Amino acid sequence: MMKNKRVILLCMSLLLTGLTFSSSIFATEVDSADFTEEELKNNDYILYFINAGDTTPEAVESNDKMGLYASKTEQMYGVDEVTGKSWGLVTETTNSSTRDNSNKYGTLRYYNGEQTRDKAIEYNFELPEGEYEITLGFKNPWSGRSVNIISEDENLSNGDFAIGSEGEEKEVTYYQVPVTDGEMNLKIQGPAEDNLSNHNDPLVNYIIVKKYVVLPLNYLEDKIAESKVEAEKTDIYTPISLETLNDAITDAENYVDEVTENNLDVELPEVQEEIRGKVNQLDEALAGLMANTLNESFKPGQPWLDTNGAVIQAHGGGIMYDEKTETYYWYGEDKTNGYLPATGVHAYSSKDLYNWKDEGVVMKAVENREDLDEDPYFTKLYENRTAEEKDVIFSDINQERGVLERPKVIYNEETDKYVLWLHVDGPYEGSDSNYAKAKAGVAISDSPTGPFEFLESNRLNKMPEGYEYKVRNTGMSRDMTLFKDDDGTAYIIYSSEENYSLYISKLNEEYTAIAGDEYGEDFTRAIYNGHREAPAMFKYKEKYYLITSGATGWDPNPARYHVADSILGDWTDMGTPVEGEGESTTHGSQSTYVIPVDPENGKFIYMGDRWNRTDLANSRYIWLPVEFGQEDEISIDWYDEWQLDLLDKMAGVTINTELPERVLINETPNLPSTVNVTTDQGDTFDTAVEWSYDIQQFYQEGMAVVEATLPELDKVIEIKISVVPPVEVEDFGFGTDVLYYGDQYTLTTTVTNNTESQKEVKVNADVPTEWKIEPVTVQLEGLESKEVELSITPPEKADPKVFNLNVQVRYDDNLETDEFEIVAVPKAEDSVFALDAGTADSIVFGEYSRLSPEDTWDTDKGFGWIGEIPDSRDRGEVDSLRRDLIASFDPATLRISVPSGYHIVNVMSGDRQYSQANTTVTVNDEEIAETGGTDVGEFKVLSFLVNGGETGKEVELGFSGETDKHWVINALMVQEFSLESLSPLLQTYVESGELSDPIVDVLNNRLKLAEKHYTDGKTEQAVKAVEDFLKHLKKEENSKHISSIAKEKLEEFAQSIIHNIIK
Repeated sequence: MMKNKRVILLCMSLLLTGLTFSSSIFATEVDSADFTEEELKNNDYILYFINAGDTTPEAVESNDKMGLYASKTEQMYGVDEVTGKSWGLVTETTNSSTRDNSNKYGTLRYYNGEQTRDKAIEYNFELPEGEYEITLGFKNPWSGRSVNIISEDENLSNGDFAIGSEGEEKEVTYYQVPVTDGEMNLKIQGPAEDNLSNHNDPLVNYIIVKKYVVLPLNYLEDKIAESKVEAEKTDIYTPISLETLNDAITDAENYVDEVTENNLDVELPEVQEEIRGKVNQLDEALAGLMANTLNESFKPGQPWLDTNGAVIQAHGGGIMYDEKTETYYWYGEDKTNGYLPATGVHAYSSKDLYNWKDEGVVMKAVENREDLDEDPYFTKLYENRTAEEKDVIFSDINQERGVLERPKVIYNEETDKYVLWLHVDGPYEGSDSNYAKAKAGVAISDSPTGPFEFLESNRLNKMPEGYEYKVRNTGMSRDMTLFKDDDGTAYIIYSSEENYSLYISKLNEEYTAIAGDEYGEDFTRAIYNGHREAPAMFKYKEKYYLITSGATGWDPNPARYHVADSILGDWTDMGTPVEGEGESTTHGSQSTYVIPVDPENGKFIYMGDRWNRTDLANSRYIWLPVEFGQEDEISIDWYDEWQLDLLDKMAGVTINTELPERVLINETPNLPSTVNVTTDQGDTFDTAVEWSYDIQQFYQEGMAVVEATLPELDKVIEIKISVVPPVEVEDFGFGTDVLYYGDQYTLTTTVTNNTESQKEVKVNADVPTEWKIEPVTVQLEGLESKEVELSITPPEKADPKVFNLNVQVRYDDNLETDEFEIVAVPKAEDSVFALDAGTADSIVFGEYSRLSPEDTWDTDKGFGWIGEIPDSRDRGEVDSLRRDLIASFDPATLRISVPSGYHIVNVMSGDRQYSQANTTVTVNDEEIAETGGTDVGEFKVLSFLVNGGETGKEVELGFSGETDKHWVINALMVQEFSLESLSPLLQTYVESGELSDPIVDVLNNRLKLAEKHYTDGKTEQAVKAVEDFLKHLKKEENSKHISSIAKEKLEEFAQSIIHNIIK
C-alpha cells in the first residue's frame, strides 16, 4: 500500500448525481477486459455500490445503480458469485439498522465490537491499479459522533469528520484515491480524540466507488448551455427555482472565463474540484426546477410552497380572514435561520387557502440596537419611542436571543388596527435561559401586511392568593393563541406556570393588554396541572372548543380537547380528537390554530406543525378537516390529500334513536336498521343506517367503538358501547390517601349486577399481619347496584408503611381483583417526632409538624437543620404528606433531640413526578441506610435505630445524594423502639438485598413467635425466641446471606429488646 498519496476532497449534500460524460473525458485505467468505456459511462462509472445494512441486497432502490463489479449491494468479504470479484464487509463485529428500506439513507451498518481506538467498519474492494472516487453517505439517527475515513492507510478525512446526529443527512466525496496493489482497503473508523463508548461507534449508510475521470472545460460549457435553455422557460417554472438556476449559471460562466483568461490546466486537482462543483451546482438547480402550477388541494405533510416557489415560513402560526380585503392572511414564525437567529413574523395572503402569496416579514426582529436609531425601516416605525423604550424593544425582539413564537393577529373594528400577539422569550432577570422571560408581546399595524410596531411584552394573569398552583405563580405566558368571540370580545389563551397550567385572559377594548385581574371575570385557569401547550380555540353551536398538545419539546404527542359553555367557565376534558393510527402523535403534528372557514355550517380546519428539529425551516404543515360527531365530540382524521368540499360532510349529526349503552362480555349489541337523526342545521328525519365493528372488541371488558354509516348523509358516526362483566365493581377508596395506625377505616365501592339474574358477591382484601378486616357478602337482584363497605383497622402502633392493598371480589366462579396504594403512618401523638418535610408554606399533614428549609436547629422544638440549608418543592398533588419534599444536590444535616433509650427513625423518600437517585442517610457521620433510588411515583421508607442513652442526647442525621443528583425526603418519624418494630426493620434489609433466603424465613418465624409469647404475657419464652433469633444471626453458614451492617444492626436491635423491653 502507498503512503503520501494525492487525494482531492469535496463535501456537499449531493455530488455529481447521474452525470453522463462526453467521449473526450479523461479517465484512469480500468481493466478493458472487464467493461467497455461506453458501459462504464452508462453506469456513471460506478464499480461498487454498498447499501450498508440493506435487507434486499439483490436489488437497488430509487435511482441508484448496482456497481459493475458487484451483483448485490452488500456481502461479507468473498468472491462475488456473479462477477468473480472479491469484495465485501471484513469486520465481523457489526450490526445493521433499518428505518426505511426504500432509499440508501434508510439503512445503515454500525460497529458493535470491543471499545478500542481503532474500532472500525472495514470493506475491501478488488480494483485494478488506478485512481478512484469514493462517496460515503451518513444519516445518523442517534447522538452526534465523528469518524475517520481511511483508505490504503491514509486518513482521507484528515482527522475526525462529524457525521451529524438525529437524522441529519451528510455526504462526502474523495477524488483521485489511488489503488496500487489490486485492492482498496476502506475503513470507517471511530473518533481519534473522544472518550470511547458505544455512543461514538462508527456507522455508515452507503459507499459508492467510482472510476475517477477528468472533466474537460467543455463539459461545463455544455452544461451551461443546457441550463440556459431551461432558464428561458419563465412561464413553466417558479420564480424562486429559476432564480437559483440563473445564479448557478452566472457562477459557472464566471469560472469558465477565469479558466480561459488565465489558461488554467483543467487537470489540476483544484481546477477539477471547481469544475465538478459548478456542474453539481447546475445539476442541483436543474433538479430543483419546480413547475409553476396552482395548488388545488391540501396535501398534509408535503412541502408547501408559496406562489414564488419558496417553502412557506409560517410555523406555529394562525389565520386571519380580513373582511375589508376579503383575503386570508397566514402569520407564523419565520424559521429560515432555524431556531435562532430570529427573523420575525412572516405573513402570506390567499383567496382560496390553497395558494399563498409571500407578503414578507411583517414584524422584523432587530439585528443591532443601533438599527432602531439608524435603519430607515425601524426609525420610521419607532419614531415616537424613547431611547429607554427602544432598549426594551431590542431586548424583546433582537435577532440573537429573541425567541418569537406562536404569532396570531386579529382586527379591531373600533381602532381600525390589526393587533398581533406572540410569545416573547429570552434571557431575563439574571437567567441566561432562552425561556426565562415567558412573556406575551403585542404589536399593531394599520395594514394586515404590516409593518407591525412592537409595543411591549408583559407577563399576564396569575391565580389569587389561596389557590393551589403547580410551580411558582408568576404570570408566565408561553405558547399562546388568540380568539375573538361573536360579540367582539377578544381573549388570549396561553400556557403558564412553567407550562403546567393553561390560562384564558380577556383583552381590553383595544386588544393591546389584558382587561384586568379579577379571577372568573377577567381570566380563568382553564386547565390546571395538565402540562398542556400549543392551544387552538374555536366556537361552534354556542360551544367553545380548545385543542392542546402535551409538552414534549419538538416531538409530537397525543392532542386533547376541552369543551365549555362559557369561555371563562368550566372546561370539560373530552380526550383525544384522534383515534387509532395517528393518535399517539396527532398525525405527527402539534396544534397551532383552527380556521373557522364557515363556522355557521361546521366547517373548520385543524392547523398543526410537523416540526423537524434538525431542520426547522423545512418543518411541514398538517391541515386536516375537523369533524363533529355526537353532541360535543370532534375528530381529526387523516387524509393524504383533500379539498375544501370535504368540509361539507363535517358538520355534526345526532342520532336520536335510543341505542344500547352497554353489553355483557361475549355478547354483541342489538342495533336497528333505521335511526332518527337531527343534523346541525336542525333537520330531523329517519334514515337507513349500516353498522360495522370489530367483533373482537366485545370479547373483553372496555369500550367498543361501533361505526354507524348513514348513506343518505354520506356520514360515518362513531358510537361507543361499554363492554361490561356480569358483575361490575367501581374503584375502591378510603376517602383519604394516608391512614393512621389505630383508627378504623371504611373501604367503599359500588357493585353492579349487569345480568338479569340474582348474584351473590363476596368482597375481601389481603391486609398485612395484625390488620383487621371484616369481609362482606351482598345479594344483588338483576341489574341492581349496591354500595359495599369493607371495614379495615390497622394495628394501634407500627412503623410507616407504603404497600399495595389487593382487594378481591368473588361471584359465581369468577374472581375480580383490584390493587391500589396504601400509606399507613403513626399518629403524631404516638411519636416523639412526626415531621412533614416540604416548603415553608405548603400544606402540613394532619397533626404533624412542619419541617422546611427555614426550620433551623431549635432547642425548644428539639429538631432543625444545622450548617448547609437544603431546598424544597411542592408538587401540588398526591396527599399532603407526599406532595411536598425537601431536596438538595448538596449534603445537609438535621439535628434531633432523642430521649433516653432506643428509638426507631423512619424516613420517607420519593417523588410523584420524577425518578430520584439514591438518598443516603448517616447517623453521626456513620452511613446507616439508603434508598437505592426511586422510580416516578415510588416512595420508600428507611428504618434505623438510634440510642438516646440513659439521659437522652442530640443525634445528627445526614442526608446526601449522588454527584449532581438530588437527595429527597418527604417525612421523618421517630417512635420508641418496641418488639413490633423489629419486623419492619427486617423487611427493610430484605428489600435492600442485604438479607436473603433461606435465613429470612427462619428469622421471621422467631420474631413472630417472640411477639406471640410477649402478647400472651410469656416473657421468658419471648426472651428465648429473641435469643434464638440472635443465634441464627451469628451462625457462620448464614453469613453469606446477610451483610455485615444488617447483621450488626439486627443484633443491636435484638439485644435492646432483651435488655430494655422484655426484661
